[in-house]
Amino acid sequence: MSKVQIGMKENLINFILLVITNFFVGSMVGLERTILPIIGEEDFALASASAALSFIISFGFSKAIVNYFAGAIADRLGRKKVLLIGWSIGLLVPILVIFATSWWMIVVANIFLGINQGLAWSMTVNMKIDISKPTQRGFAVGLNEFAGYIGVAVMAAVSGFVATSFANRPEPFYLGIVIVLIGFILSLLIKDTEEHLKLQTKSDKKYYMYFHYKYCLISDIMGCKQIRMSQIPLSWMSLLYIPKKSFERFLPVTLAASFLVVQMCLLSLPFKWWVVKGGIKNKLLNDLSFIFESFFKSSQKIDCFFLVRPAWVQSIG
Repeated sequence: MSKVQIGMKENLINFILLVITNFFVGSMVGLERTILPIIGEEDFALASASAALSFIISFGFSKAIVNYFAGAIADRLGRKKVLLIGWSIGLLVPILVIFATSWWMIVVANIFLGINQGLAWSMTVNMKIDISKPTQRGFAVGLNEFAGYIGVAVMAAVSGFVATSFANRPEPFYLGIVIVLIGFILSLLIKDTEEHLKLQTKSDKKYYMYFHYKYCLISDIMGCKQIRMSQIPLSWMSLLYIPKKSFERFLPVTLAASFLVVQMCLLSLPFKWWVVKGGIKNKLLNDLSFIFESFFKSSQKIDCFFLVRPAWVQSIG
């Protein structure tokens, strides 16, 4: 049995496979983002924008809940098994959309998509952390996000082109079946990182556990800002495939939401909003507010509460 080594260079093949795999994980999201609102209006005659966008709500809730428990599930079953389970569930998404006879089937498909993303995306980033040295973890997370969102942008453009050339269904979602099969095969080729995890825990348990709890800290993200910034042009390419009426309709709320996110990120550093003091009660409140925050954006009062929430939690700690 070969000796387990920590480092991106020492585990280069496994690391590359994980990066490529997360490209396909992100592609599952990009596959439907351009097309489903149009399918809702044209195939199911959804006049209400809220009804047409209900698939995003179902996706968000399922992904948020699965994200919260993904780490504990992986500790019980192992990273690779959870990754394979995520891909298996993902196969249901294009199949349900292809054969959907009513909108509720689309909503259910997006619940499965949320589970797929919560399991598969989380495992690719955790497995990269497992095999990376402490000084490489921020870069590893950046590459993971880079590959995932490149997949979102590329597949949003590709699915839009296929839908324009053929039809909204089923042709674009045949790509989804291919994506799942490729992702599943790649996941079979990936070596499990259980031994790397044990070695990391023994050598630097305190730092490792902290990083797993806060692997998305802004300091790590900012360390990879050059990589992450390169995602922006590709994401904007999907605008070419958005109908003019839809673009004009949703542009104001999109700009407003973007402004709030940028404002929150800029103010979080000097005011230390991400610092959570106190016991498990405060940490649980902090995590739950992050999970459910996005679903209350329509209410200004609730939104203002969430904007100041981290500071409030800190003050009572």
